[in-house]
Amino acid sequence: MYNFVINFKKHIIYLSNEDDIYTFLTEGIDKFMEKFEVLVTEKLKNKQIISEKTFNMGVRIENNFLEINFNELGLDENELKDIFKRYKLKKKYYRLKNGSFINIDSDGIGTLVNLAKTLNITEKDIVNGTVEIPKYRALYLDNLAKNNSSDIVIKLDNDFRDIVRNIKDIDDTKFEEPQEL
Repeated sequence: MYNFVINFKKHIIYLSNEDDIYTFLTEGIDKFMEKFEVLVTEKLKNKQIISEKTFNMGVRIENNFLEINFNELGLDENELKDIFKRYKLKKKYYRLKNGSFINIDSDGIGTLVNLAKTLNITEKDIVNGTVEIPKYRALYLDNLAKNNSSDIVIKLDNDFRDIVRNIKDIDDTKFEEPQEL
């Protein structure tokens, strides 16, 4: 059922395939607990499924660019590259270095991948913490902040909000015509 391997010499039962481990942790352990008393080692307790990973981003105006801050992702460059790769291959999960699994089927990962693709941001840029992009991308980021899932929290500073408001409400903008015209 879950492809357990039995080692009679060592008197152990284990799962060797990563897909089998993920399936057991997401579905199997609950089924076992319904029928049996399940004793779990500390090592297994530490292997968890992170189904909803929340990402925090900050957006502000700096040196006439939009500066996006990704400092709170909690992933290193190699993990992020692998997560992006597995997402593109439509995989369900990624196994982190600590043995836990992250569900990459979630909206947060998809939004982060699409953001990186749309803004031409590399995984290395994201891991480095801050990225500068042109100000004309402000409306895209504003739309993303308003319409995204709860998996990505985007904090916008007041200068950013003023730029977006000025673009959207062009009729209210104070503009004096030059006398030459």
